[in-house]
Amino acid sequence: MTRSAEVRSGSIAGEVLNSGIRIVARCVESTSVDVVVVDYEVGIRDEEPGQRGLAHLCEHLMFDQSKDGETHLQAVTALGGMANAMTRLDHTVFVNATPRGRLRQVLRLERSRMVGPCLDQAHLDRERDVVRNEVSDRMGNLPYGSFPWSQLAQHCFGDWVHAHNDDGTFDDLDAVDVETAAQFHARYYRPDNALIYVAGDKSTNDLLALARDIFRDIPLPVAPLVRQPGRYMATPVASAGSYPDPLIQRPAVAFGYLTSPYASAEFVSEVALAGAMNALLSSRSARGFTPRAYTGLMNADGLAVRDPNVLVIELDGTAGEGAKTLSGLCAEVASLDDGELLRLVARGRLDIARSWQWWGGRAMTEASAALLTGDPSGLDLIWDRLEHASPHGIRAALQRLSTAEAGLVEVRP
Repeated sequence: MTRSAEVRSGSIAGEVLNSGIRIVARCVESTSVDVVVVDYEVGIRDEEPGQRGLAHLCEHLMFDQSKDGETHLQAVTALGGMANAMTRLDHTVFVNATPRGRLRQVLRLERSRMVGPCLDQAHLDRERDVVRNEVSDRMGNLPYGSFPWSQLAQHCFGDWVHAHNDDGTFDDLDAVDVETAAQFHARYYRPDNALIYVAGDKSTNDLLALARDIFRDIPLPVAPLVRQPGRYMATPVASAGSYPDPLIQRPAVAFGYLTSPYASAEFVSEVALAGAMNALLSSRSARGFTPRAYTGLMNADGLAVRDPNVLVIELDGTAGEGAKTLSGLCAEVASLDDGELLRLVARGRLDIARSWQWWGGRAMTEASAALLTGDPSGLDLIWDRLEHASPHGIRAALQRLSTAEAGLVEVRP
């Protein structure tokens, strides 16, 4: 038995199984690639003090789990496909893309992953080292590698849940034992906290039936799903900070403004404003650093981050220089006529669409939007609003930004 979800588009459909698993199916005609995304509604904001990086570590433990001596990645690769995973603020994403006709095999692999990884000390130690190396490569070995997301959140939020970054310290990772990882996994990586997204050239009914057949016998967990206290109750602040990066030659500064509620008309106007600002900034690169504006504290398009979300503006120069540049940028946007403004917004939409050109880009964003809005057509609704964003709404967003206080972080040589 299933409970049908509202469907607003003929090419996409959704339903919820008795286990709580949400299934979303997208019919993509004339495609040679099938995509499966499994999105668990657990992320960085579910960590507790002393557990920074635990969600990222659990993602690695699940991604690298093996069955019959073969890891998930090896199994997908053997099918001629590709697989990846990532941990976000609100959710953890596993994505697979294979040549057409392999959906059943991939869904069975994801079912095996959902049933739970085999955690032992050797597995934990190996993946902890992988995470440590990944963090070091991303943050310590690249100019501006940790800018601004590793520091900016603590200057936008006063509560630990929203202010901490996901990588934390290696002391946090070293303190994780098998029992801690197993408890975190059992608490959040469960069927009633998951969304299965399937895209292929079959009808939505056929895609739903295929996923239903594979996942229908997974039982609803006995223990209730309990969220991290305070996950949706952020304490906004607007403070300033600065930190050194020995690999850079020029300082840079980032400003963070809280956005309106996710998927609201006001939020979409703010996404449109960020796109227009980014289009203006795109030609202003300086010494290896490219100024930009976007939504989302992590380097995503912002359409896959639940409240609280942040509009981020990164600029070249010191905090004082950046403030002057930002003031000029706001004045420049305000001076545009309707046609000029909408052309810049269209360029911003194109930047988002370009990020979807890789094999799983749009699928991941669509799955995340369905998870966060509770609507299988969530991304279609947001995108439709973005395409019809009005100059009046965008100027209202600019007014909100111009009068709001921002969190600020500066990186210096």
